[in-house]
Amino acid sequence: MAGFLVFSCVAVSLSYYFSAHYFVMLLPALCLFAGQAVSAAMQCVRARNRDKRWVALPAGLFILMWALAALHHHEIFFALSPDQVCKRIYNTNPFSECLPIGRYLGEHSAPGARIAVLGSEPEIMFYARRHSATGYIYMYDLVAGPQPYAGEMQREMIRQIEEARPEYLVFVKIPASWDLRPDFQRAAGTAVMNWIPKFMKDFYEPAGLVIIKPESEYYWGREAQNRPPFPEPYIGIAKRK
Repeated sequence: MAGFLVFSCVAVSLSYYFSAHYFVMLLPALCLFAGQAVSAAMQCVRARNRDKRWVALPAGLFILMWALAALHHHEIFFALSPDQVCKRIYNTNPFSECLPIGRYLGEHSAPGARIAVLGSEPEIMFYARRHSATGYIYMYDLVAGPQPYAGEMQREMIRQIEEARPEYLVFVKIPASWDLRPDFQRAAGTAVMNWIPKFMKDFYEPAGLVIIKPESEYYWGREAQNRPPFPEPYIGIAKRK
């Protein structure tokens, strides 16, 4: 169990990014330790008390704490759907929206087709079962963090996408997917942000649109092409002309 906990901590720490949902990988080990703690407490009480009724005290306290937690989160556990829970916890992060987007891309592209996701949502490639047109599947190091290679990385990503000529391009217009910082933009430049609209206009046409809301709206094909101006956050899907 100790080894399991250690390697769970390693799994959380591998990338040195510590988003809240990364700590889910700790939960199985922590749950085992909680169960072991209750069992050890029951054994300790049994060894020190002749009255065996006290043995049930640790288990009773655990059940009480569990019941209070379940009551506090009763909507998440018993009322809301998985998509609604995702929205409640992660707000505009498009975790639930990426699944239908990936399904659409998988159904409307050849098995060997490449797609480019402009944003930090690599799960779209996984759901679509398609390879990325670029090795850059997260945007944070390109535009969000103070590091000296950001400008070079932006130019390399642009070059990779232009050479790969991906069949589909997904533009994630969601702040959390970019984490843009004005001070860093001035230092590294905004080559990729200036390039995206021109590249999409010259070589792609709208194929899908997902407007991120508590109940997100999905538009495909002609519906996406004929949409009037819409607010952020959204995800745009474009097909090569």
